[in-house]
Parts: sequence; C-alpha cells; structure tokens
Amino acid sequence: MNKIIPTTLVRGSTGKTGSRVAANLINRGLPVRTAARSRADVAFDWSRRESYAPALDGIGRVYLVALTGTPPHTFRNFAHSNANAWKVSQ
Repeated sequence: MNKIIPTTLVRGSTGKTGSRVAANLINRGLPVRTAARSRADVAFDWSRRESYAPALDGIGRVYLVALTGTPPHTFRNFAHSNANAWKVSQ
C-alpha cells in the first residue's frame, strides 16, 4: 500500500527559518511548496488575500512564522480562504 504524503506549504521560504525548514523537508524527500513574495514556487503576500487560495490549493500541512503584531483575523482569513483544504477551529 502506498502512503500519500501531504505537501507542506512553507510560508516565508526565502527567510531565515523558512528557508531552513524547506531545505530540510526537501532533503528528506518530502513534498514541499515554497511561498513568499518572490523567488518561491507560489507568490504569497499577507496583504494580498487573493494570494491565499492558490498557495493552499492541494496542501496538507503549513509551516509559517508571522511577524509580531500580525492581527489574528489575518490567520482566520488565511485558513478560511480554501475551505476544501482546511478544517478550522475557532
């Protein structure tokens, strides 16, 4: 039986921790999609809600680090942007 390994979205993949997390997952042979404003698999910007759903499409896991002071509603909007991919508890 083949086990399907979910793809991990690494948000901030061009930053200090995100780039390390992405590299570690890739080195382990795990499926990864990188997300950042530039130089990533998918363009993502917290200030552009239209970038949320494409980043989450087909994703099973998310790694993200948010800046201090990011409003909590930003994460709810992110999680709810692709209802087929996420079960969100509030």
